[in-house]
Amino acid sequence: MSLFSVEFIFCFLIFWLIYYIFKFSIFIQKLLILGFSYLFLFAINPIFLLINFVFTLIIYIFSRLILKFNFAFVLSIIFIILNLAFFKYKGYFGFEFKNEFLNTNIFPLGLSFYSFMAITYLYSVKIGELKPKFIDSFVFLSFFITIVSGPILRAKEFFKALNEKKTFEYSNLIFTLILMAFFKKLILANHLFNYLTPIFNNINNYNFLELFSSLYLYSLLLYFDFSSYVDFVLALGLMCGFKLPKNFNRPFLATDLKEFWRRWHISLMSFFKDYIYIKLGGSRCGNLKTQRNILIVFMLSGIWHGGGLSFFIWGFLHGVCVVLLNLKKNFDILKFDILKRFITFSFLSFIWIFFIFKFDDSIGFIANLSELKEFEILYFLVFIFMIFVFLYLYEKINFYEILMFIFDSLNIFFIIIFLFISFLSIYFLMPSGMPEFIYQGF
Repeated sequence: MSLFSVEFIFCFLIFWLIYYIFKFSIFIQKLLILGFSYLFLFAINPIFLLINFVFTLIIYIFSRLILKFNFAFVLSIIFIILNLAFFKYKGYFGFEFKNEFLNTNIFPLGLSFYSFMAITYLYSVKIGELKPKFIDSFVFLSFFITIVSGPILRAKEFFKALNEKKTFEYSNLIFTLILMAFFKKLILANHLFNYLTPIFNNINNYNFLELFSSLYLYSLLLYFDFSSYVDFVLALGLMCGFKLPKNFNRPFLATDLKEFWRRWHISLMSFFKDYIYIKLGGSRCGNLKTQRNILIVFMLSGIWHGGGLSFFIWGFLHGVCVVLLNLKKNFDILKFDILKRFITFSFLSFIWIFFIFKFDDSIGFIANLSELKEFEILYFLVFIFMIFVFLYLYEKINFYEILMFIFDSLNIFFIIIFLFISFLSIYFLMPSGMPEFIYQGF
């Protein structure tokens, strides 16, 4: 069951109506969230539900043991890492699920995300921020809104929100987020997916310009796909009375890679910063060790995204680039932000090679990029110009602000008409089929 499917939306609306009726009872709302979360997991794959339930039960037992034994926290972290490594790199129970776009094994839904969330929970228990709560633990680690691909929630903030009386407001923001989510996923991401899939599946049949442009387009595909999911879950969260953490902040405005990672997949990088980078010493141990810590964080980020040499190289190259940016200090040869954004966007786009392909295929792709024909030069220059135009317009136009202005200016009758026309247009413009979210495979 996809989040964007008619089945999910229908089931969610029924759930939400019951959830809203019981707004007077926090405990009943907890049970409703837990029940719907388990129904959602069961509908996708009963094995995913079983794995999540057993994992949560073990985490809860560890949370109780941590109160009595100091070593229990270390054992719990070892368990989480080994469990994640087993499913992520070895497959499970003899079943092999394939992601047709990335050609990688799909493992239990959301495991990468709720594994990190479990660490935040256990750490909060260890330092005395939280006390183990049975129902709350199961709701936290199976929360249907974020289980597919995050954002990575922090236990302290979630438990606090879970046990507060919910307010139901921000309707115009909800409309904006849902409309942007459907537009980005159903039109932009899905059309790009259909265009890029045959190229990446058979790179030898395509020329330089098609391969070169596919990398930039993949940057857009991944952004539209992932951010559409985040927009949708933020809206669902608001509908259920939760203000979930923002995971994107207009990342292509970044003028260097450090800024990009402050704008992209914010919850993941925040987790790595707080639970790995700072624990390694952060920037408190001198410049050399600071750069070492940064490199470790990015290499771990690469490994988290997937096994194999390619993901390690992808993380390593990001880490090296950030270290070099730190070492150059105030030396800045580029004076125009649009040029900095173009270079940053280009670097990101080319590094996706190791994100998309296995190592051998990555080398093959790079080799094919060396074959620029003379007749392609003009088209190549036109494409570069189009990238600059995109980055310029991306800075100047904020569709979220435009939609919020529209919804704030209309009464509910005209809002309904506007939404009806918008969704009808999306329906007729979207391609057939519904690819899963790319990050669902991580």
